[in-house]
Amino acid sequence: EKATFMDVHVKVQSGSSCIVEMQSKRHLLFDERALYYLCYTYSRQIENQQRKDWYLELKPTIALQILDYDSNKLKGIAHEEVQDLLKMRSEEHPLEEGQFVKHYVMQDQVSKQALSHLHMIQVELPRYQGSLFPPQADFSDTDWWLSVLRYSSKYTAKFLQEQEREGIIPPDPIKKAFSRLSYKRWNNDMQKEYKFELDYVNNKKEEVQQAEKDAIWRTKKE
Repeated sequence: EKATFMDVHVKVQSGSSCIVEMQSKRHLLFDERALYYLCYTYSRQIENQQRKDWYLELKPTIALQILDYDSNKLKGIAHEEVQDLLKMRSEEHPLEEGQFVKHYVMQDQVSKQALSHLHMIQVELPRYQGSLFPPQADFSDTDWWLSVLRYSSKYTAKFLQEQEREGIIPPDPIKKAFSRLSYKRWNNDMQKEYKFELDYVNNKKEEVQQAEKDAIWRTKKE
């Protein structure tokens, strides 16, 4: 289960908290769980709430979720006791053509006044309609991030060197990210954990493939 997502919790210079999550596989009630962690992180900012005017120190909390699925094309997840609420929401209010970002805030339904201390932003990578790979010279910073997140396995050191020879150079934040993610810079514990997680994912893929083959065989037999 944990091999399908990754969480990063950071604080920016303004003091705001950001929870970044990458989801390669959709889970039942994922939005509800993400909202819980968003509120939980916001509430934990102040350790001593007995202090006078403690609420003045509260800073915005932002949950950013990078999703590898299109909510408009969901088939639904079967469950005996829980309804697939995301599928229901998507059917009632599908995303508009070309929309690949959802931004949730607390907003008054009449005046549209918003409380900006809680944000939940979801980026559905498959819904992006532009070309993201290979990177182009006119890529914006956003294009670069979307490209790297969508096609991370293709951004090898050899590929980046070839791109640089062609004059296509990533912006500094992307370079810094590649440098920090370099396997050579990981300590032994990080490398062992990565190998363990990689083996886990590969084993799960093999289990799913075998289950699909078994299901096809049983169907043909029946």
